[in-house]
Amino acid sequence: MVNDITMENMQPGGMPEDDDMHVVMFYGTTCGPCKATMPHYEATSEFFEERGARIKFHRIDAWDPPEQAEYVREVWEIKGVPNFKAFFRSQVIEEKQGGGREENLRKFVHEAIDNVYKTFGEKI
Repeated sequence: MVNDITMENMQPGGMPEDDDMHVVMFYGTTCGPCKATMPHYEATSEFFEERGARIKFHRIDAWDPPEQAEYVREVWEIKGVPNFKAFFRSQVIEEKQGGGREENLRKFVHEAIDNVYKTFGEKI
């Protein structure tokens, strides 16, 4: 399941400092590539959820409202959408610019899982 979040949900350092990995899709409501990618992102979320992975999937509108667009641009340096960031213990551990099909998004998440293991010695 993909959770909609706002800038109020994001901590200054990232996502919550828990033992879950958090994947965030930064998107625009009228962005064509974002609309095309969203079903693949939702399927990717379901794929990992069915396997019991400790990963939470989120999405945040990077264009609207204007104060949120400014926050996303300044704090997260999002210059284009779709854009993905994976967080673990509030740190960005993997980033991906651009959309993609489910296979590409799964690969991105697997790379993030590998980075968590290499950096923290944790299994997701």
